Amino acid sequence: MMDLQERNEKLFYKLLIENVEELLPVVYTPIVGEACQKYGGIFRCPQGFYISFKEILKNWPEMRIQVIVVTDVERILGLGDLGCQCLPITIDVGTNNEQLLKDEFYI
Repeated sequence: MMDLQERNEKLFYKLLIENVEELLPVVYTPIVGEACQKYGGIFRCPQGFYISFKEILKNWPEMRIQVIVVTDVERILGLGDLGCQCLPITIDVGTNNEQLLKDEFYI
């Protein structure tokens, strides 16, 4: 499915919308966890954009931030919904995962 998304994004979403019950489990849970674990080894054409931290804060909708979560993303999926008054900050501190450390393509 991800190959289809890369080749023809309109067809990908049309197919997904017309077959939600059958295809959502393929592109979402439980596949998300595996995709997160293998993300570094899957080459894809980059999608997205870069935005500065200053620009993010300037456009942040909530001025009264009550919680800041700073994480190395090792266990972040267990936090659940922290709501709109949470500012997530992700930092890269490397890995202690032996499988990744032995992978010649790990960055």
